[in-house]
Amino acid sequence: MYIIFHELDRALAHAAAELARTHRLRGADAVYAAVALQHGATLVSRDREHLNRLASIVPVLHPSAALMGLTTS
Repeated sequence: MYIIFHELDRALAHAAAELARTHRLRGADAVYAAVALQHGATLVSRDREHLNRLASIVPVLHPSAALMGLTTS
């Protein structure tokens, strides 16, 4: 397992702002979605709003579902 720290630069902020505007997302939620989109990643979150509102933008999994995918692969 590893962690990547990603700087919130102007391009990412612009992408997040556009996602916030078009999908009616809160600021931080839009940033999470923009980072996941940029990296082609699945967002793993327990936040009910992430699971419901971001699923139309990026793949979102509850941690238990993500773990199930790791153990069955």
